[in-house]
Amino acid sequence: MGVRVGYTGVMNVGELSQQEFKDLVKESIAEALDELLGDDAGLELRPEVVERLRASLAAGQEGISTVELANRLGIKLT
Repeated sequence: MGVRVGYTGVMNVGELSQQEFKDLVKESIAEALDELLGDDAGLELRPEVVERLRASLAAGQEGISTVELANRLGIKLT
């Protein structure tokens, strides 16, 4: 991930660059999904879940930007 660590080994989120913050969020999401779905690998999705995913893709729904996420969380990016 490449997050800079100061002499104390502790870093505030506000000290991260935008790219470092993105990497941190991606890694956190991947870990959470692995915890939630890890044992379910290879299983089939329920038809209603598949339909919801297809509808979301067809509607062109996108996530929010890193800047918007930081704003919602009250984090000032440097």
